[in-house]
Amino acid sequence: MISLQREKRRKHELKAGISWKGWERVAKDRWATRGKRAFLSAADGGSFLKEWSADLATSCDHAKVSEVIWSSDGASWLKEGPGLFSCTHAQLDRFHLKRSLSRALAFSGEASHLFSLACCGKAEEVISALCKHLEKETDEKKRKRISEAISYISSLSAWLTDLKESASGQSRGPFPRGHGGKRGGAHSRPLQETGHELAAAGRRPPLPGHRA
Repeated sequence: MISLQREKRRKHELKAGISWKGWERVAKDRWATRGKRAFLSAADGGSFLKEWSADLATSCDHAKVSEVIWSSDGASWLKEGPGLFSCTHAQLDRFHLKRSLSRALAFSGEASHLFSLACCGKAEEVISALCKHLEKETDEKKRKRISEAISYISSLSAWLTDLKESASGQSRGPFPRGHGGKRGGAHSRPLQETGHELAAAGRRPPLPGHRA
């Protein structure tokens, strides 16, 4: 968010998109992103995605891109991203998924279990378990958090499955997970460009422990 002067609104959201063309190992447990590119705009969500797509077209040939992997926190203005970028896989950001379940179930072992199920794409099992907790819960504040988690996961069920390996079964390097992103964030992993990966990501720098 940026502060405004002489405007009716005091704050305005500055959106950012980050793309990269894959990773390279720099140490045993350290990776560095390759071909990272950032795009900033104060435009509305729909305009931002189109402008970002046009900006990416100046650095890569979309016709030669065979794979696009998208990840976001599920903000409404980002839902059209996978379609616009012709993504081959979309994944809900792991941090926001885990936070939603932890808020609903107070960081319990059950929350961790449901997180694991969600990462396997088992949305129905996760939602069913949350509904059972909702039926038993009497505290209104806790019921609200559980209801929010049910709504959140239900609306983004198609984005739950965790992408870990390529179709060939070969490891493809680190994928953003478990770290916080700001509200309305988007990030994604590789768009495969003639043998190279090009990823579209959003709103935050490389993960801690990884070099840019």
